[in-house]
Amino acid sequence: MSTCSSEPEIFTTVLTVGLTSMLLLSFGSQHYKIISTNLSLGFSPWFLLLGAVSSTGTLLDIWMLQWDIVKCCKQVSAGVCITSLGGVFQVSLQWLLFNITFVLFLIYYPSDMKYVKVDDSEAHGDLIVHSTLVKSLDWRHSILCAWLTVAHFIVSLIYTAYLITTSHASPETTSPPPQIAAWAAFLGISSAGAAILQYLPQLWRTWSFGFVGAISIAMYCFQVPAAAVMVVSIALREGTDWTSWAMYAASGTMASVLLLMCFAWKVRQARLGVDDFGRPVTKAGDPIEDDDAADVAFERSADVVDEQTPLLDAAPASEEGGHAQKGPLAGWWGKK
Repeated sequence: MSTCSSEPEIFTTVLTVGLTSMLLLSFGSQHYKIISTNLSLGFSPWFLLLGAVSSTGTLLDIWMLQWDIVKCCKQVSAGVCITSLGGVFQVSLQWLLFNITFVLFLIYYPSDMKYVKVDDSEAHGDLIVHSTLVKSLDWRHSILCAWLTVAHFIVSLIYTAYLITTSHASPETTSPPPQIAAWAAFLGISSAGAAILQYLPQLWRTWSFGFVGAISIAMYCFQVPAAAVMVVSIALREGTDWTSWAMYAASGTMASVLLLMCFAWKVRQARLGVDDFGRPVTKAGDPIEDDDAADVAFERSADVVDEQTPLLDAAPASEEGGHAQKGPLAGWWGKK
């Protein structure tokens, strides 16, 4: 059982302030890009689901392991309480900001990609063409992932609260009760696993899309180094163990791969004269406001774009039914 410290931790407090600033700047740039472009095109809903699962596991893990320190706030000054809970605050903030990104993804999902027309003429048994609007596959996946995120959070929160209120540590040891230690280990391992797996669908989506899309490069320029600092900051906190920082180590490594891919697509986009969504741009870098160009930007065929392709054909395929371009690097090296 931990004892209540009455001395503020200067080094970890400085880390917390720095990390909080980096989190706000990085996620702020991502939120701004989605809102300012009115598009969340380019994100994989599975990436957001696994990221939410991972951040929820880390959130509950650190709250549970530092619950004794949370209770110490009744015995220490407000300043000491705030500094001692810096790790809890920064993990909670990261969870909140990531889930806001998920919400913005759903809000700014392209409306013309939510539904597709399905020809059901044969079902009517006549020659008149009948078509029905149904939810697109990607939009159905997005809704499913959103509900799974909510369900996972509620179930995990209820079980964690149950363990905190029913498990009591022995006064003769500083280790948490066995039930809490086991659940914390599960949360840590599952968070790290989800953090690694979450980038696989996103890396594939970004690779297939062939453009940066709604992903904010500025966000990952902040987050990759911030992940390393986050690991150090949490590891130095009292009551934490490897399960509390493993997710950040894993996600930081995978995020660096995604960042390098986005840099590569940025260079390619400049060569093709298109923006992050594959829309032709003016010399000033502004998207060309043209209805036909906008339509092409979301309905491109599976043909590979190279530098000989007219700019109006250099827009991304719809993420709808797998019409993503094949082998985007062919845009640099020539047609397949």
